[in-house]
Amino acid sequence: MIAATTPVRGRMIDAPRPPLDGLGGRLVRTSIARRSWTLGRPVLLTVGFFALAARGSWALAVALFPFLFLSQVVALNDVMHRSIGLRLFPTEVAVSLLGLLVLESGHLIRVTHLAHHEQGGGADDPESYVDLLSPQRLAREIPIYRFRIWRYGWRHGEAPDRALATLEIFIAALAAIWILTGRAPASFTVFAILSIVAGWAFPLVSAMGPHVDWGRDTSSHCYRVRGRLLPKVMLNLPMHLEHHLYPEVPSHRLAELSKALDSHFDASAIKEVRVW
Repeated sequence: MIAATTPVRGRMIDAPRPPLDGLGGRLVRTSIARRSWTLGRPVLLTVGFFALAARGSWALAVALFPFLFLSQVVALNDVMHRSIGLRLFPTEVAVSLLGLLVLESGHLIRVTHLAHHEQGGGADDPESYVDLLSPQRLAREIPIYRFRIWRYGWRHGEAPDRALATLEIFIAALAAIWILTGRAPASFTVFAILSIVAGWAFPLVSAMGPHVDWGRDTSSHCYRVRGRLLPKVMLNLPMHLEHHLYPEVPSHRLAELSKALDSHFDASAIKEVRVW
């Protein structure tokens, strides 16, 4: 049984985990086909974006971008947590490439995100501190949030992380110069703008989503989210409690994990939040 502690605003519950072996050994398995799909999906969607833009189908290209960004977040998350079976060198390559796909430094994000998992939320959490900000303070924080993520990752990353982050930032800077000089095609400029906007939206989604019970109250990180449509559309990202309890389980197994944990959640009186 998961013995949930009393909710503390913005923090993950401190709870013992049932062993994964008792929940089903398949939960940490990833087939080659599934791994390829997780890693290839954001690339395919990126190709789709530029193909649509080249045809002048801008509305469809822009509508496709949120799914592209979600798939990139899910793939990077699985790679950062080493949950889809990649060895060390492919992991480091994937962290860089998946970050650069949306003009980010994957290695700086990884340092900060793993610290977020270790910290478990709260005002001193380098990633989810935004959950506790007032709406006015959050609005001011959104444009600089990504720079705070990078700064934390740089300060707390090890030398290899900083070396690879330097390369990633250099490549992103070259892309920015290409755009600012007016030499980049319109499709790339629009893609870069959408990537920046998505990065700005991330803290807003966090502050209104899984870290604060999807906007219902302020004592989150200890609720299970269930729904028919939204978890599927968001590629299981709403299953945030399960992910924090078992980060070694890949994203495509989170729905299966949530069902396996339901009896433990019921016994521990962990609240269920229904979404679409």
